[in-house]
Amino acid sequence: MSADGPQQVTHDLTSLTTEKEIYNVENRKYLRGTQGYEDYKRNVLQHRALKVIAGILAFVCFGTVMLLILASSGVIDICSNKKAETDCVRKKTHISYVTSPSFNSKMYTSVSGVTLTRQSFGKLAGREIPKFTLKNKAGLELQLISYGATVIGLKVPDRHGNLSDISLGFSSLKDYVSKDSPYFGSIVGRLSNRIKSGKFTVDGREYIVDSSNGGFQREIWIANPDVGKVTFMYVSTDGDGGYPGHMTTHVTYMLTAANEVMVTVKATVSKACPVDISFNGYFNLAGHQGKSITDSHRIQLLADRYIPLDTKQPGLPKGTISSVDSIFDLRELTDLNTRIHRPQLAHFGGGFSHNWVTRGPTGLKKAARVVHKASGRVMELYTNQPSVHFSTGNHLDNVRMLGKEYVHYTKHSGFSLKSQNYPDAVNHIKDMFPDPILRPGTEYQHEIVYKFSTV
Repeated sequence: MSADGPQQVTHDLTSLTTEKEIYNVENRKYLRGTQGYEDYKRNVLQHRALKVIAGILAFVCFGTVMLLILASSGVIDICSNKKAETDCVRKKTHISYVTSPSFNSKMYTSVSGVTLTRQSFGKLAGREIPKFTLKNKAGLELQLISYGATVIGLKVPDRHGNLSDISLGFSSLKDYVSKDSPYFGSIVGRLSNRIKSGKFTVDGREYIVDSSNGGFQREIWIANPDVGKVTFMYVSTDGDGGYPGHMTTHVTYMLTAANEVMVTVKATVSKACPVDISFNGYFNLAGHQGKSITDSHRIQLLADRYIPLDTKQPGLPKGTISSVDSIFDLRELTDLNTRIHRPQLAHFGGGFSHNWVTRGPTGLKKAARVVHKASGRVMELYTNQPSVHFSTGNHLDNVRMLGKEYVHYTKHSGFSLKSQNYPDAVNHIKDMFPDPILRPGTEYQHEIVYKFSTV
């Protein structure tokens, strides 16, 4: 073979009569057995192999596209495996499916008429943060994102059917991610309430935990939309934040046709660990951009006892349980304006930030009722937890970012009703506070229902 390429045949080819012995490639003729012929044959085989590979790839791509189309149409379903701990079994007879032009936008409609749509809320660390919107026939609308399993919007009709977003929050992902975020609408855990000195003892071993800006509210949860609901899952590893054991948590938000927002929290652990997970929603029934909650808001807490706080250690309990007195007696519907400015509350930021003990045995029960006289909106809280933390937003003037619609939240711009265990219960078990220790083989279950109506 010459340095210029395959060897050109110089023999007299006129005596060769079969096509099998003479090959014409780019006007060059090669004789069988020569190097030129061998190179040509190799090129032909490589070309045929590439055609076969290309055909296989085309078939695989076509099959994948068809599989995705069938999955999105509800004919078949593609589910995560059990190891990922997401359950995507759907009752397909109860779902209609619509695709819209926006990012991965999907709509599910339940038999009760509750629709669920999915869109993008932005990206964090290269991961898309989905936004889910649940809406019922009455117009009540619940918006959720996977960052912190957070409620970012809750539109509720007034007595005339006019909708207002009653949940405090932000318009962009960057504000929720900010180190200054007050975690509006997020799921907070593992322990959502105060812990004295950030430490506790379990089975004779002391643990010191991170009480700064960590926690579930700063994590991206795995989302699984379903019929009229969205379930978020997060796995906290052993030692995360100083807490013992792996912890798997599922939070489900469901919107009903009866204008109920149902929140169910379930958790399991691999080691004994204190658990008190809560939903950190702040509300203003006039609308998040409304006036102070001291204007036109009335509160009723169905509780005969409350947890007194130590004035020298703000937020921490004395370790006692007391009967409600004149200030903390909210058993009847009470104008907030008549209580919130009492001098006895000055130690606590100029308002309420206390836990009331819920009545009755274990199980779901009515714990609170809030009425906004001007709009007629009513919010009722039902829970299975031993107490409700009622806060009048005494700290909201510390929020540095502008809220939704460029609203500047100030002191008393909203209130929260968080069902949970007693504050610092892990350090007061001897004082007959409910034991918050969750052990392997058992399950933490927290039920919350916010029911909306009008008067």
